[in-house]
Amino acid sequence: MELEVKLLKTISHKRTDCGCGVAVIPIDPSPDITKMVRDIVKEYGISFKLIDASAYPEMLDEYGLKTDELPALVIGDIACKIEEQQIRRLIKDKI
Repeated sequence: MELEVKLLKTISHKRTDCGCGVAVIPIDPSPDITKMVRDIVKEYGISFKLIDASAYPEMLDEYGLKTDELPALVIGDIACKIEEQQIRRLIKDKI
């Protein structure tokens, strides 16, 4: 099975008028965290997914997380803190 990194967070949405009517634009509340995780994952060539926990609440249950613990990171099947050195260590252990 290929290693996958999932970043779970609650994404807000903004409605705006556009030429087609009304567009809904997702807004990342912590783009710095997303960028850090995405950059680390890219270094190792691993699959990365950003998951909106409000759209997929079953993901929280799957990993035993609560909404007050978001954002959360799942590497393979292990939930971990969003801390650069810990992310790198877990990825190296898994690959």
